[in-house]
Amino acid sequence: MKKIVLLAFALLSLCVASLLELQVAHASPYTDIDVETAYNMITNGTYPDLVVLDVRAKNEYDSGHIYNAVWIPHTELDARISELAGHEDHEIIVYCGSGGRSVNASKILDAYNFTKVYNVLEGISAWQFAGYPVMVATVHNVNTTFNYDTIQAAIDANETLDGHTVFVEAGIYYEHVVVHKSLSLIGENRNTTIIDGSLTGYVIKLTANNIKITGFTIRKSGCGCASKSGVYVESYHQNVNVTNNLILQNGYGIKLDQAHNITITSNNITNNTYDGILLESSSNNSISENNLINNNQGISFSRSSNNSVSDNIVSYNTIGIYLLSSSNNVIFHNNFVCNTIQVVNTNSNNTWNDVYASGGNYWSDYAGVDIKSGPNQDHLGSDGIGDTSYDIDDDNQDRYPLITTTIFRVRLSTRFGVVWEGETYHVDVISNSTVENFQFKQSGKLIIFNVTGSPETIGYCNVTIPKELLGGETWTVLVDGLPPTPEPTITSNTNHISLYFTYELQSTKTIQIIGTEVIPEFPTWTSMLLILIILTVVVTIYKHARAIQVATATTAIYVKLEA
Repeated sequence: MKKIVLLAFALLSLCVASLLELQVAHASPYTDIDVETAYNMITNGTYPDLVVLDVRAKNEYDSGHIYNAVWIPHTELDARISELAGHEDHEIIVYCGSGGRSVNASKILDAYNFTKVYNVLEGISAWQFAGYPVMVATVHNVNTTFNYDTIQAAIDANETLDGHTVFVEAGIYYEHVVVHKSLSLIGENRNTTIIDGSLTGYVIKLTANNIKITGFTIRKSGCGCASKSGVYVESYHQNVNVTNNLILQNGYGIKLDQAHNITITSNNITNNTYDGILLESSSNNSISENNLINNNQGISFSRSSNNSVSDNIVSYNTIGIYLLSSSNNVIFHNNFVCNTIQVVNTNSNNTWNDVYASGGNYWSDYAGVDIKSGPNQDHLGSDGIGDTSYDIDDDNQDRYPLITTTIFRVRLSTRFGVVWEGETYHVDVISNSTVENFQFKQSGKLIIFNVTGSPETIGYCNVTIPKELLGGETWTVLVDGLPPTPEPTITSNTNHISLYFTYELQSTKTIQIIGTEVIPEFPTWTSMLLILIILTVVVTIYKHARAIQVATATTAIYVKLEA
């Protein structure tokens, strides 16, 4: 009997212990909340580590979800619970379609000791009925078919692996993106897929090897330090390809810091505060077929060697190319057009031309000629290559300077001369289209020309015009009579304006650029007073004219009666 009592007591003790353990595991069971409470928790900023968890099926999530929600279907939550590691003591809002599946998911979270779980009653149906917004994901992992609201979320996801492709639909993404995996990041359209740094920090930072970035507008980094760049390639990373992007309004357009085997090609890099492209202690990189326009320095090298710079348009920068202690670079087939200073070369010795047959670079301030009538040293008569070298300094010469601007694919740099009131003005057009039928119409202060290029491509023009020629304080661009989308980027200095705009090239387009005088704005009371003065003058004139008319008629009748 005594043994039975002891056994019963032991079993009772085990049951109590189990109950106590169960009680500890469920010390903070989930809490039901309505959609208004959920919305306030998500938007009021009180919960910086808040997680919003969507536990529906993938097709439901893709059709519309709460912004930035993590997607784990309730049937997979047990197996994927590690994806929520670190949030055991953070607020987790759980929702489904109408509230049933989220209850099951909340119980699972409770069982795994998540202590601040909130179940949304009636789910996203009630959320939408209350008028709260839902998102349709616009960032897609092509390999996994998973979808995300932000570029960074797609990169960070555990399912996103090296070698994957992340496709980003058109839109504006206000992000600072860190690419820490070997990925291809592809924008839908470089004119309309925009990553905006909100003027703080870098826009895209690359911290892995084997990355491709293409098809974006990358804009508005901060300007306070070197790392605040449109694209920043961090130390010792290599095999990165940055191609076919618009990179503008950053501190530095692209910065390479101890980076190697980087390819930078076919980008428009414009209107950046410092350098379009900056290389620091970087080697074996290729920079080709880019437009570098209206930056402080187009391309800048510091302690960087064995790089190739070819087929770029470098124009209207304060300094076209700057080299500091950077030798053994090969620089050829570039257009250096109207930079305030074409080259600053310090403690550097580089090659500035290819073989004679293909020549060196075009320099807009080259004063030489091409008139040789017969073989002389390398030259074989008039050959499009200057008869004398373009001297940079005692140790650096472009031996074969090009007489005319080079054409890279369909990218053209053209200068038009306009004679007006006895003066000659130059309008420079840099474009990937063929520019024809250029006209300046003095009446109306109008520049008009046609552009033609490959169908189904995006064309662009960067047009630099003397202010005195076009006049006005504002300038309008029309493409076939309509404003282009997006709006033109306009920069100006004391003497010139520069307008950059894009267009689709299904057919030949007619471009019009119009100078418009600004009408001064008067305060409301001034406007009313001016109107009253004008009305008073008009009424006075009218009355005076009427009086003369009546007097004349009366006199005529009087004379008739007298007769």
